[in-house]
Amino acid sequence: MECGKDRLMDRKSALDAIDSIVLFDDFSDQEPIQNLKSLLALSETQGGQTQLSAQFVQSLIRSLRQLPLMPDLSLWQNYFANLILSSRNVEAVQLLLDSEQVDRGVLGKLLDRDLATLALLLLLPQELVAGSRAEAAFQPVGCSGLAGFKSATPVMAIRRQLLSSLAKAILDNSGIEELCGTVRSTLSEAIRLLGPGPLGMSHVLSWCPPEGRLLESFSVEECLSYLVPVMEFDHITFDDLIGYEEQKERIIQNTRQLSAGAATNNILLYGDRGTGKSSMVKAAASAFASEGVRLIGIRREQFRDIPALCETIGSLPQKFIIFVDDLSFEEHETEYKHMKALLEGGVRIQPENVVIYATSNRRHLVTERFSDVDGLNQRDTAEEKLSLSDRFGITLTFIAPSQKEYLRIVRTLAVRAGLDIDREALERMAIRWAMRGNGMSGRTAKQFIRDLTGRLSSDGATSVNDE
Repeated sequence: MECGKDRLMDRKSALDAIDSIVLFDDFSDQEPIQNLKSLLALSETQGGQTQLSAQFVQSLIRSLRQLPLMPDLSLWQNYFANLILSSRNVEAVQLLLDSEQVDRGVLGKLLDRDLATLALLLLLPQELVAGSRAEAAFQPVGCSGLAGFKSATPVMAIRRQLLSSLAKAILDNSGIEELCGTVRSTLSEAIRLLGPGPLGMSHVLSWCPPEGRLLESFSVEECLSYLVPVMEFDHITFDDLIGYEEQKERIIQNTRQLSAGAATNNILLYGDRGTGKSSMVKAAASAFASEGVRLIGIRREQFRDIPALCETIGSLPQKFIIFVDDLSFEEHETEYKHMKALLEGGVRIQPENVVIYATSNRRHLVTERFSDVDGLNQRDTAEEKLSLSDRFGITLTFIAPSQKEYLRIVRTLAVRAGLDIDREALERMAIRWAMRGNGMSGRTAKQFIRDLTGRLSSDGATSVNDE
């Protein structure tokens, strides 16, 4: 490994180091890096140092708001360590994944040099950066996160562990060669456990390509730029879902197979409203997030993007659930034909690391007209529309609970919420709530308990009127 000097000795060498990065070229587009280069390019006598150094510190803070911090590292070290763990470069990813390859040629040498440069920049001396305000960037942050940071996400827990490995090597005053090795091993783990770019921010992502553009094909870098991590998501676990044990076990097993790289099936979850279909998918993604499973939410009008999206993410080491919520089509809509080709029978093969989980309130995903069941071609028409749901390998049915089951859900949720209410009164109120609302379902039970909890706590009340 070409590790070079132990430290960057002057501003020119620091600038040259940043400009020499080849494989991790996406780093240079980041605002803090651009601000740093501007500061390094200033001479001791030039003006503007105070403003530029303030901008540098501000850009570091903005970049770290949704990321975990190591308290003993500086703002700069926390930022640059997180940046290393979020690399989007395809060539670097593939080289680091191919750990058994001995002779990697010129790309391997470029990777070695880049990793050595990254290690050097983690140890960037404060005295090389002009401006009095810049010193704040090189002091220990003393906290584990800035405003907006959510530590409860499974992906962030992994990121924190990887940051801890880098922090230990830095704080132990490791030699540059040892630090190079730590950067390499930690980045390799990040690629496997976190994934590049937005995949390392959250296990829930939204597909947001340029508006009005239907994409036929795109690079991995483009794909990653269209995936937006969802930081404020519904924290659902299987323990939160009461009932539907058979359905729960089927989706757990299928998702477990996905995470292990084994053969899987696409799943259609259909049934009555409020029975937990979407929550079941979210729980599956959360349960296997630490094993590299990511959920990508996609809207119906984006179905034409799915084949190209699947083809692109098929080259990544993570496993993906393409999530389509409330899947259904009207008679005049033709997108269901694209979905049929995607599920089975199309030119493109669905990658082994991708499954589709879809929810629907109806078994016939395409609306039937009365004319469809009248005439010579009624069988062909019906089969054409039923064949979409048939192409899902697994179909899980969710039926609205009986009154007995509904009340069991209510009682369980009341205990979890810490509500000490007479059972008969609780059940009377729950039935009345369902009759006034959307009927008996798990969602209705959850809404009732939330309302009841709020009423009891709003004025410090200890009881409620069940009339």
